[in-house]
Amino acid sequence: MAFFIKNINVKKEGFLNNILKINFINPISYIWLKRRQYIVKKILKKSRVLDIGCGEHKIIHEAIGLDLYSYKKIDIISDAENMPFLNESFDSIVMLEVIEHLKNPEKAIKEIYRILKKKGQVIISTPNVNFSWKIIWWLWSRTFGRKWLNLHTNEFNEITLVKLFSKYFKIKNIRKVNHWILILECVKI
Repeated sequence: MAFFIKNINVKKEGFLNNILKINFINPISYIWLKRRQYIVKKILKKSRVLDIGCGEHKIIHEAIGLDLYSYKKIDIISDAENMPFLNESFDSIVMLEVIEHLKNPEKAIKEIYRILKKKGQVIISTPNVNFSWKIIWWLWSRTFGRKWLNLHTNEFNEITLVKLFSKYFKIKNIRKVNHWILILECVKI
């Protein structure tokens, strides 16, 4: 693993680890997570895979897990806007429901482009912000998902997500899951 990583400290403790760590998964979160993972696993090309922002649930066991905080199954602690990898290190990169939390999503996309091999695959998921999503989010963030209140710094819909990623990648497919989640599949050209 070390041959494609810059000089970094692997497995350091995140100071917000105890604040954001999920102690249990409620049934709604579990169903949401499993449905999203099922769809992504069907289209994921399994090779050298980076899972950005995976928390405790890497998309596949063999993936390199990168997160801002120290979780049990994390391999690298780093933010998505300054990743510690050499150019063209990965065949596939997955970032599920992370981009809406980033301060600078375009900087993260440039980083993904830098570390992804030519013809490499990117799979991104994010909430599809529309009227029904806003209702669901309002209810969720005031009940089971209270800890996520005010943590979404960006909002995307199908048009804005495609516009952002098409600057750097060829858009292969975009899927809607339950009308509320977008899964975007791109290729580096």
